[in-house]
Amino acid sequence: MSAVEQSAVSRWRTDLPAPAVGRAFVVLERVAAGTRSISALARELGVSKGSVHAVVRSLIGVDALATAADGSLRIGTKLHELTAAGAGPDLHGVQTVLDRIAHEQPELTCYFGVPDADGVTILARAGKESGFAQTAPVGMRLPRNAGALGKVLLAGARVPYACDDQEYLQGVRAVAAPVVRAGRIAGMVWVVGGVGMLHKQEMSALGEWLRGAAAELAERL
Repeated sequence: MSAVEQSAVSRWRTDLPAPAVGRAFVVLERVAAGTRSISALARELGVSKGSVHAVVRSLIGVDALATAADGSLRIGTKLHELTAAGAGPDLHGVQTVLDRIAHEQPELTCYFGVPDADGVTILARAGKESGFAQTAPVGMRLPRNAGALGKVLLAGARVPYACDDQEYLQGVRAVAAPVVRAGRIAGMVWVVGGVGMLHKQEMSALGEWLRGAAAELAERL
């Protein structure tokens, strides 16, 4: 057993005034570290699956944990939303960039998100508050194959930007650019707009412009 796992076992058996809180954090830490099932959690912690199951179901109930399509556990949207709300100076810098993009593209909605194995979680947003924006709040997780985002993730850090012409949602266009640090995609910035606001002939130029914004965001992360 690693030192990290030994620490988790110790804290599972804590004598905190509210032991359930400590156990919930142990589960969250282990899932964030890559443990993806109740059986694996129980094995690592040396406790019954029933004990872990109760904690996991409670965390899923408040969106602190979620299950992926294959049934594996992952961090839920509520924790991402709370992280976004209190992430401090780094996310504040990201929001500054998004606000500037929104000021220059007032008819579009601009997003910043981070990818993981299951999707892309929105951490910041700026701009037009209608249409697609009303259904994609901060904290929401989009699938990895979602339009322009999916194209960027499929191509990896090699692609400067990608466009989506109503492929993900009818009547909606999007342009996305990867935020690359140390040769990997650390985040993504994208803009979304209806076909009447984001014209097809403008998408390539907008992609090049987003590429510059992505480079600036990489310095702020």
